[in-house]
Amino acid sequence: MTTNTIFAVAGPFADVAGQRLEPNTEYTLLLKSSGSTAILPANSIVTEIEIKRKAPENDVTVDLTPGRGVTVGLDGYPRLFTGTPGILTNTLNLYDVNPKDSKNPYPFIAKLVPNNFNFILNSLSFTQDHNFVLQSGFGGNIISGGLAVIIKYKPFSESVVEKWK
Repeated sequence: MTTNTIFAVAGPFADVAGQRLEPNTEYTLLLKSSGSTAILPANSIVTEIEIKRKAPENDVTVDLTPGRGVTVGLDGYPRLFTGTPGILTNTLNLYDVNPKDSKNPYPFIAKLVPNNFNFILNSLSFTQDHNFVLQSGFGGNIISGGLAVIIKYKPFSESVVEKWK
């Protein structure tokens, strides 16, 4: 099976409805290249997620709102892959004053490998597409900063798809 990769972004966040991550509202991830909705195609399963603070090089003025958590999931299940509290913004904001890679002073990336496939399979219908979403999972609204998210997924084999039809 081929692994497919989605490069998605969220933000910059602001303290305006629709432009912030809230605890009870799903925020749709957008494809970095086109700005369209990031979608998990039908008959596919997520194998890996990476999430990182997104900002211009060395720009500490656009840190993520501190003391919060970011969750990643699918529409209707916004905490599916990270659970609660999610990925802590304080960790994503850590700045390395002497980075090994001068182009990457924010080396902290949350790398997730979903392992509760039984729950995922029993909770969602994989015969339809699903949007990738974010949510504030801890501490209130996220009103500053932005995120870059890399999602890897694989399609189910045809034999598995036929079994689920």
